[in-house]
Amino acid sequence: SVEPVREVIRTIITDVRSMAKTLDHNAVQRFGLLPCLTLELERIERMGRVKTQLITLGEPYELGNDAEIVLLRMAQESLNNALKHARARLLTVSVDYQPDTFGLTIADDGQGFAPTEVVSRDVRQAGAGLTNLSRRAGLLGGTCTVQSKSGKGTRVHISVPRQHTV
Repeated sequence: SVEPVREVIRTIITDVRSMAKTLDHNAVQRFGLLPCLTLELERIERMGRVKTQLITLGEPYELGNDAEIVLLRMAQESLNNALKHARARLLTVSVDYQPDTFGLTIADDGQGFAPTEVVSRDVRQAGAGLTNLSRRAGLLGGTCTVQSKSGKGTRVHISVPRQHTV
């Protein structure tokens, strides 16, 4: 029967929507990017389908409220993509605080895909999300690269320059 599958899909959609609603820009403003990422991963763990881990490299610093909101949204989108499509067992978020550059990587051990094939699809189909990730990284003066191979998982890496505030 198809009904159990439909029920799982309904649950996933509900979970994803609740994730998007709970962490808004006020949370980023109040707590910062790292605590928000931690909360996001804890919520995913509580769904009981996927294990998560957060890796922090370097000494954390603030990137500014606007940049941190954009980065959180990008992380959420990448995590949602992994939950919806990857059939992953483990999601890993890495943050890398280098002196001049901030790096954010969202990786899964799922089924992977061919990024060029997805990006070249019609905008009405899947793939608009990947283009949006690149655009948002560009707004922060950075880049977003997606690496994936069928059966080998997916890795989204976002790199943005550290904004030196005077």
